Amino acid sequence: MADEALMKAGLYVDAYNKIRLLQPDVADASNELIEGAKEIVNKLSTFNDTTAAIIKAFDGLAITVEGEKIRAMSSRNALKSVNKQHVADEQQLQVCQ
Repeated sequence: MADEALMKAGLYVDAYNKIRLLQPDVADASNELIEGAKEIVNKLSTFNDTTAAIIKAFDGLAITVEGEKIRAMSSRNALKSVNKQHVADEQQLQVCQ
């Protein structure tokens, strides 16, 4: 009878005999949503940490690739320079003969 009077007033008694403003099933659903939201936040945090580590690894790889690219261009330019010098030396020898 007391429970009915409380319900009419918009108050509910939970399993621990505490007076609540929400119906027990609504409160349980709300708590489940809160727990689900916490799990999602934790998963997003883990995802964020993982993607940050991947981005950092790719940034390091990009720096390495740029260094190798510059080294390859330098080697190619040195080879072209040696070839030009070789052609110039051959022409000089032909003129002298």
